[in-house]
Amino acid sequence: MGAGNLGQRIADNVRAASGAGAAAIYRRESGSGELSLHAASGPGAVALASALQSAGLGIVELTLRQGRSFLTADLASDPRIPLDPAVRQRVASSEHRAVFWAPLAMDDAAIGVLALGYPAGSSLEAQLPALEALAGHAAIAMYGAALCDEAYRRQQETAALEDVTREIVSSLDGNEVFRRIVHRARELGRSDLAILTTTEDGRAEAAVTAASGMSGEALATLTVRAGRGAGLRVLETGDPFVTDDVTRDTRLAGGPSDLPDELGAVALAVVPVRFHTSITGLLWVANKSRRRFTTEDVRVLGRLADQAAVALEHGRLYAEAQELAVSRERMRVATELHDALSQMLFSMALGLEWCLHRAGGQPELRSKIHEIKRETGVMMRQLRELIYHLVPGHAGDGDNTDKLRRLVAQFREFTGIPVELVEHGQSSALTPRHQDALYKTFQEALANVAKHARATRARISIEIGPGDVAFEVTDDGVGPPPHADLVRMARVPGHFGLRQMLERIDALGGAVAFGRAHPAGFRLWGMLPLDLR
Repeated sequence: MGAGNLGQRIADNVRAASGAGAAAIYRRESGSGELSLHAASGPGAVALASALQSAGLGIVELTLRQGRSFLTADLASDPRIPLDPAVRQRVASSEHRAVFWAPLAMDDAAIGVLALGYPAGSSLEAQLPALEALAGHAAIAMYGAALCDEAYRRQQETAALEDVTREIVSSLDGNEVFRRIVHRARELGRSDLAILTTTEDGRAEAAVTAASGMSGEALATLTVRAGRGAGLRVLETGDPFVTDDVTRDTRLAGGPSDLPDELGAVALAVVPVRFHTSITGLLWVANKSRRRFTTEDVRVLGRLADQAAVALEHGRLYAEAQELAVSRERMRVATELHDALSQMLFSMALGLEWCLHRAGGQPELRSKIHEIKRETGVMMRQLRELIYHLVPGHAGDGDNTDKLRRLVAQFREFTGIPVELVEHGQSSALTPRHQDALYKTFQEALANVAKHARATRARISIEIGPGDVAFEVTDDGVGPPPHADLVRMARVPGHFGLRQMLERIDALGGAVAFGRAHPAGFRLWGMLPLDLR
């Protein structure tokens, strides 16, 4: 049983033993030293507590400062107690205006205040020794209740940390670990909401890693701004931040709250998630009504934040290990492609060249061998590009101009068809997405030239302007059938390469078209906007 339930039993027992109509127990919170109503007993207890709180707890504080009991026959008319007129009128309507206060102290340390209310005009002087003795017993009981509460909280905290630790060391599912952390944070913090966010330098918006206390729909649209308010203070100072009302806290510059208004957060506590010297995230807990987070609450949240830091680092290392494993596998596949299939195609190309030298008087055979040789060259070029993409850091991932020149050189080498590459404008204006889309488009266009055009030459042009990039590929081959709607054909099965071009350029907001070149051959042209946002 926690101190809350024990406190209520203490208030009930003291009221019954003293004959009071109402009893209220105020407890001094550890860390802040502030007084708050802990338990109230009797039909008039709420009114009594309200009257005392209307007086700003000044009477209760006076009792603690003087370290002695205090009596009044009528709270509303006692000249020793200054009250505002509105407060005095509220107090005058209370049933129990004769009040006894006494400090609850253990080893000369005040842990709270006991207030007993009687009908107005009651004489309490004769009962004073007995009431003070009851206050002493109540102090002992409250001290024991506080110890029980502390033991219970520590037990909960230990169980929560053990649960999270087991999840970290036994599970590779980081999402489940983070869900456990925020659930425990909300539970131990006695809060309505708990959120774990990760942060990156220079980012105003924090990525929401896990949340507890909200629907899946709300979580899907949740955005936390850690670049202002409470989050900004924690990121700048490295210290936890707590407030009992985000809308009234003058410390929150740049806005009252980092959380969306729809969450209804009022009281807020934010602690840093720190790994070594770096803050890698923030742990947030919030309540939808005013409340004060104690130093004990912050300490518990800090320990959970430490676990979150370990889990985040664990996830990062696991992702790196996975990436390394993938990289090694890509290297293995690339090596096998290079050492086996690439060499086989090269040997095939040499064999076809040998056949050409010995088929001089057979034009039909020579034509077929030429065709097979060109297709073998295309396959070798595509295989090389595949190897370039498989191996990180390979020369094939270099500057876009260099990649295009290599593409043109390889095409010339394996098909014997000369290709002119013409570039105008600043290539630095092209983003990696532009470069990738253009390279793959040119790659597919040249492959079609090699396979279908029967061309003797080809040309690639790129014109980079202030707002867009225009591109064109032409050849002098047989060209498309007259009146063919190539764009429509590209969108039906059987024309995968053309369809890929259309979809790739469309995805970046550009346009591409196909048609006949003049005086003969095939022409592909299009445009890409430079602003892809």
